[in-house]
Amino acid sequence: MWKWLKKWFAKDKSQQLVVLNSANVEKVLMKWKAELGIEHQSETTNFPIDEIKGNYSITGSNPGSSKNSYFGQLAIQPHGELVKGTWQIGYDNQQQKGLGFIHKNLLAMDFYYTDDAQRFYGQVIYEMKNEELTGYWVERNVEGIGREQASWLNGLIG
Repeated sequence: MWKWLKKWFAKDKSQQLVVLNSANVEKVLMKWKAELGIEHQSETTNFPIDEIKGNYSITGSNPGSSKNSYFGQLAIQPHGELVKGTWQIGYDNQQQKGLGFIHKNLLAMDFYYTDDAQRFYGQVIYEMKNEELTGYWVERNVEGIGREQASWLNGLIG
């Protein structure tokens, strides 16, 4: 019986969250992009929060299927030395909240949302270039990696 249980859990390909920090965020992004077959090119540009704070229009695809897409808005604002993100997704404006940091040209955030009284957790790492954010995200216990594109709308928050 134990061998069967080990085989069953060994097949679990769901994402496990790691503690993101400036020492590992680039390695984590490289791993996620490799799983999607995307080559990662390291950047050395540092983005201050004042250059990326604002409202963004987002489109994305959920893990495992580019056909399972979504749209919405993302507000990014400083929160002390950290960065706070608030997403409004879909026609029903599902709210998700995140908190994270900037490292070079990367914005990394842990996020959460509630659906049917159940809380879900995930992580997103955005690559910042000009007024565009290209994001890759995972959700705890969900197989695969989602993608998100954010285009700057304005500097107004809220």
